[in-house]
Amino acid sequence: EASAQSAAAGAGGGTEGTQPAGWFDSQGLTASAASLALLLRERDELHQRLHVTELARCAAEQRRCTTEAALARTLQELESQRNLFDPSPLGSPA
Repeated sequence: EASAQSAAAGAGGGTEGTQPAGWFDSQGLTASAASLALLLRERDELHQRLHVTELARCAAEQRRCTTEAALARTLQELESQRNLFDPSPLGSPA
């Protein structure tokens, strides 16, 4: 009897075509709801990861700008020191 019931369930239980289009039985609805919940959770997790990644990108951009400013100051200081300690006098012949 159990195999007959499973065969009937596999064949739609003899109710094929009697329900309106788009109708789900309780298991189909549960599976659809679970699928939807999973997709929504995945979307939310991806959105959160995107937000965290964007924050990290902004922090890296700020560090880059700070580093570029420090590099520019260092190059200016180096140039000033070179000019200050240049052994060749300005009036010497070339």
